Amino acid sequence: MASTATTDEPASLLGEPPARAGFAAWLVLGALSLISLVSFADRYVLLLVNEQVRQAFHLTDVQIGLLQGTGTAVCGALASYPLGWMTGRFDNRYVLAGCIAAWSLAVALSGLSPSFEAILIFSGLVAAGEAGLSPVAYSAIPRLFSGTQRQIANSIFVATAIGGGALAIALAGLLVELTPTVQPYLPGTLAKMEPWRVSFLLAAAAGPAMVALALVLPIPRAAAPNPAATEASPAGPAFGSYLWRHRGQLFPLVLGSALAGLAFGAVGPWIAIAAGRLFNAAPSEVGAGMGIAQIGSAFSAFLVSLVVTRVALPRFGAVAPAMVLAFTSVGMLVCCLVLPLIHSATGLYVFFGSFGLFLSLGAMFQPTVFQTLVPVSLIGRMVAVQFIVTMICAAISGPLVGAASDALAADGSHLITAMTVVAIPILILAALTLQMVRGPGFQAAKAEAEALNAA
Repeated sequence: MASTATTDEPASLLGEPPARAGFAAWLVLGALSLISLVSFADRYVLLLVNEQVRQAFHLTDVQIGLLQGTGTAVCGALASYPLGWMTGRFDNRYVLAGCIAAWSLAVALSGLSPSFEAILIFSGLVAAGEAGLSPVAYSAIPRLFSGTQRQIANSIFVATAIGGGALAIALAGLLVELTPTVQPYLPGTLAKMEPWRVSFLLAAAAGPAMVALALVLPIPRAAAPNPAATEASPAGPAFGSYLWRHRGQLFPLVLGSALAGLAFGAVGPWIAIAAGRLFNAAPSEVGAGMGIAQIGSAFSAFLVSLVVTRVALPRFGAVAPAMVLAFTSVGMLVCCLVLPLIHSATGLYVFFGSFGLFLSLGAMFQPTVFQTLVPVSLIGRMVAVQFIVTMICAAISGPLVGAASDALAADGSHLITAMTVVAIPILILAALTLQMVRGPGFQAAKAEAEALNAA
């Protein structure tokens, strides 16, 4: 069927993508990137109005931590596997449209929340809806692109997610800052609501347009499951047994990566809070500062990855990405050691960019490690396991920092110290754990993965 596909049309059901992707394929990739940007902006509104929410509901830092981390992490983790399953069995346009509608509605309801418990539930539902975007994107790209174009498409989507997240936080900051200015011109009840509530409602307004966009995208339908392929067949080796057989590499890889994410959760989301609370930075300034820092870190990490690829891969071979992954945790650890020395909002933005450089670099090399150690038929499930473990870790990062901050000072004035105290031991453990990935069993896992791919 691949031979019947034109260069301007995506491959049909069960067909291979064309050798050169046509305009429709690149249109889908661009639309998915745009939807990703909107999802980030919706997510960051809560981050930037959290101080107003804290004052409105008289929240402690532990409750802020639950709102920023636990609710979103738990709901995202619970939704990820079912949504991933759905992308393989249903029209992805409907899956994506349903996810957008769900998270947009949850964003709007967050602005109407009467209590902390309500906004906690709705923020969790936002994360649950957004959990469907990556499975749709990463299942659509292989159906639309082949060969080197597939790698280019994956790289573009990842780069857009990182850089787009930076743009999204800047847009969210601008939205929060402008809300009091435009609010008097809004109709009826909107003009009388608290500004933070209006920010949520305005952020959700893009939802219907994104739903309509998702419904008209030419995303190929999922291929029908092959009843002849079983867990024990060459087309689908048993996931559990493979994971256990190579536990010496895969367990540290999953756990170490999750710990790195846990460390980021202990500092990243709290940067905006610390800048506003300790240094009186306005939401627009925080959004711009963090956005510029994130764009700079993503671009710098991309350049570093190119240099490392040219220098380390020829010298160290397939183990090089695992070495780089372990090194990134050490880099994040060094950044956290200087965190208590920061005494300005600008310093926090520089820290965020430096920390983000190493985090982004790790994110660029970690998929390569998975693809080296795990056969293609199992990578999807392996990534799902990674996401769930990472979300579980993320669920506890916020409350840990919040509890430390409340214990150090009831008014939250020691927030930076609390962030440091929580992040440093986690990063030490992450670095030690990731060092185990390139241990004695690395070559055995690599050899078996290659054999299964060739079968």
